[in-house]
Amino acid sequence: MAENSKNTPDDFEMGPDEDQTPKINNYADQKTQPETTTENITRPEVDPSDQAPPETPEAPKSTPQTPETTPAQPNNHVQAAPAIKHGKNIAQARGTTESNPAAKKKAVLGCLGGLGAILLIFLALAFTFIAGSDSGTVSPIARLLNLDQASFINGLIALVHVIFIITSLTVFVFTMVGLFKASMAKKDDKETRKKGLKMTIVSGSILMVVLIIWGFVYVYLDGKRITVRTIEKAPIVTTPEETLNLTAPIEIRFDASNISVNSNFQILAYNWDFGDGNKGTSQIVAHTYEEKGLFNVTLDVIKQDKKTGEQVTDSYVSVVSIENVALSAIITADTQNGPAPLTVKFDASKSADPDGTIDRYEWDLDGDGDFGDDSGVEVEYTYEKIGIYNVSLRVVSTTGEFDIAEKEIVVEDAKLPNAVITVVNEQTEYKTDTAYVFRSDSKS
Repeated sequence: MAENSKNTPDDFEMGPDEDQTPKINNYADQKTQPETTTENITRPEVDPSDQAPPETPEAPKSTPQTPETTPAQPNNHVQAAPAIKHGKNIAQARGTTESNPAAKKKAVLGCLGGLGAILLIFLALAFTFIAGSDSGTVSPIARLLNLDQASFINGLIALVHVIFIITSLTVFVFTMVGLFKASMAKKDDKETRKKGLKMTIVSGSILMVVLIIWGFVYVYLDGKRITVRTIEKAPIVTTPEETLNLTAPIEIRFDASNISVNSNFQILAYNWDFGDGNKGTSQIVAHTYEEKGLFNVTLDVIKQDKKTGEQVTDSYVSVVSIENVALSAIITADTQNGPAPLTVKFDASKSADPDGTIDRYEWDLDGDGDFGDDSGVEVEYTYEKIGIYNVSLRVVSTTGEFDIAEKEIVVEDAKLPNAVITVVNEQTEYKTDTAYVFRSDSKS
């Protein structure tokens, strides 16, 4: 093994005009051992120029080395071959790395393009749904999401604004990156500065266009926004809902179902005061107002603490105002049914206008809808034909207010008299050639 590892000076040829990279002779290639090859694969890269012998003006002349000092050098020279081969792999890797930025750029642009297409499709659909919100129908997408129309449309508007915000921030970042590249480039690096300025100009222009479009979109969407008003439930709900400036007589229904108490309490009683001297004790009550006036309807809810038994009263007030008492038309008749011909006397003297004066009395006596049959407080009419007649009275006040009252008249078929004959001293048997006395009954 000592002789095989010895190298003579002729194994290296160095000169002043030649490449200083060491040349390895065929002897070294033939003497590479399996152990050395395995060791070279796992070892770090070795620069061949570091292992080359110093350059001399003439070919080195040296005496053969002794076996004790030669074993270290063959390993160094033999390891240079794999290092050079590994250097080629490094060059190839560098070429691959240099081509990666272009591929990455294309991938990034492709992702941005796909994302932009998705956003444009979403915006188109969003604007379609928002524009159709004026029709008053609930969108099927809103039904699918179990949302009301207002929440669905307002949510779409919010998403559109979020998309514009994200887009604007993204383009702004590209603008700043381009500006940073241009400002940080070296004076002699014109290419980098040019690319930075180009990115800044393009991104800044896109940012301005996005902001302008967003401004117009904001104005349009603001007009499409559906205002959702939160209506607080009144403790006392009335029917009719409006209780001011009413006309009597009128019945008003009061409902205290919306009144809630803390879970530590329980309701014992509802005490109503309708303001006109009348009272009520149920959760839901109804009362009829017949006179003018302002009435403060008071409800006292008595509740009791479940733990301590202490009673507490909560009071609620609702205002009712009766501004006018309605004109009332009233008909009275001396009879409402009888055989034809039937004569009926009608009286409208009980009709009243508490806030004015009755100006006219207009009668529809035959039920044909024409109020020109007669006028006056008292009238008389004869019904010749059998039938049912709806008699109407319309009273008109001096202010033009009117009221109509109706009464039904039934004319029946006339009853014919029945002939009744009785025999004086009525016999059980009657014989011929015998005289009998007949008498007519006075009843018919």
